[in-house]
Order: sequence, then C-alpha cells, then structure tokens
Amino acid sequence: MKVFLVDLRKNILSPKFLFSSVLFTLLCLLADAPSVTAREPFSVLDEIVKNRKAVWISKGDAFSAVNVFLGFDNSLWYIVVLPVIAAFPIVYNFSDEWFSDSYIMSLSRCGYKKYILSKLAAAFFTGVAAVLLGILMFGIVVFNVFPSAEEAGGGSIDYKFIVSKVVNNAVVCGFYALLSVFFCLLLRDKFLTLSIFLVINYFSMKLDTRYYNSTDMSIEKNRVKRIFFPDCQTQLYDLIPNNMHISFYWYLPAISALSFLICGLCFFMVKRRYKNAT
Repeated sequence: MKVFLVDLRKNILSPKFLFSSVLFTLLCLLADAPSVTAREPFSVLDEIVKNRKAVWISKGDAFSAVNVFLGFDNSLWYIVVLPVIAAFPIVYNFSDEWFSDSYIMSLSRCGYKKYILSKLAAAFFTGVAAVLLGILMFGIVVFNVFPSAEEAGGGSIDYKFIVSKVVNNAVVCGFYALLSVFFCLLLRDKFLTLSIFLVINYFSMKLDTRYYNSTDMSIEKNRVKRIFFPDCQTQLYDLIPNNMHISFYWYLPAISALSFLICGLCFFMVKRRYKNAT
C-alpha cells in the first residue's frame, strides 16, 4: 500500500496531471451545444462566450445545465483524444523511470508483484482522477452559466443515468492509463505509446460507422457487437443495459478481470528485462 501511495502521489502531484484535467475540461467545452438552427452548430464554449440567455430560455429544456452537461462527450474528436489525455501523465512519469533504469532500485526493494501492482493501480486511479477532476471543472462552469432544469422548464433529473455516464468515462480513462504502462513496456517508446491509442480509436470509429450503416441495427445481436468496438467503450452505460438487458455495473468486474490479465503480462515483461539488466 505504501508503494502504491507513493506512485499515486507522484502521478497526481505532477504538473502533467493538472494539464490532462484542464485539457479534458477544454475537450468537454468544445462539445457540440444543443442546436438552435442548422446554421449555428456552436460548441458549448461558443455559447458561453456569446452568453445568449434569452435564446437558452426560449429553447426550454434543451439548454438546461443538465442537458448541456450530459453532452460533454459529443465532440467529433472526443474518443480519439481521450486516451491521450488519460495516458499522458502516466506515460511520461513511468517512461522516465523505466528507460533510465532507476526502476532497478525500486524492484530490488519491493519485488516484482508489488512493483507491477503499484504501477498499474496508480496508473488506473490517476486516469480516473484526471477525468473526474476535468468533469468537475466542466460541471462547475456549466451549472453556473446555463439555466437550471427548473428555470428551463425541464422534468425530473435522472441522477442514476448521470452517475453511470460519468463512471463509464472515468473507468475507461483509468483503463487507458493502465494500458499505457503495458504499451510502454511492449513498445519501449513514449511517443509511440501515446500515438497507438489515436490510431486504434480513429480506425475503430471508421469501422464502427461502416458497420452501423451496413448492418441491420434492429437486430439486437448486431447492436450487442458494437460493445466490443474500442470507440464505443464510453457509451457502455447506455449500450449494455439497453442491448444486453443487464446492469451497466457488471462492466466493472469484466474490466477488473482484463486488468489482472494485463498485470500478468506486465509482470513477465518486467521480470525478463530485470534479469537481463542484472
């Protein structure tokens, strides 16, 4: 636990962590705002700068703070940029230690298992924390600028849906951060590690679009297959309950099992390099 806390503190107190959170907030602000006319595809940031309160009120529930907040992930490049934001502080902090061979002293003190578990757990929770902080900052801005649900004449707020969406995005980002340690060990290059997420999600978006347009989405098993596309991972809060008819939170044990598999692979890569180094 002490090793984990040291690694977590090192990641979270890094300026790169704050940079990631601020960048995530900016990504949310660049999301598409509810449309007023076809000629005005403004972002949330555009709406805040223009401060068109009369228009927001006239559009009713569409521009309520809750609805604007829930659209934080609908920008075109959200899913492509998101992994880089999550992995950025981890890749740089971990690679600096790994490629400088200073990891040898850490391994000699705590052993393989503690070293790997600490690095991966700290990476996961750093990714989760970076996104939660970014969402919090975005939420503070939105709820202080846009009208409340009562002012906009909206209905009741589904807090369970909001929590599921936020948890989904946070867990996905945590898993991206954890994966960044694995890819850093595998590829041995920080820039390649960051760029591989961009490539995978970009082509996944292309394939998903083609699949969606060429497949009968009225068939449930076809909709279920979209759950396995990398670019759809931040939509599981909606896809899982509606297409698999189970609670979204069954996703958490699945991601935990996958994380332990990655942990095992990382263990063997670290052990092999340590033996070669010594």
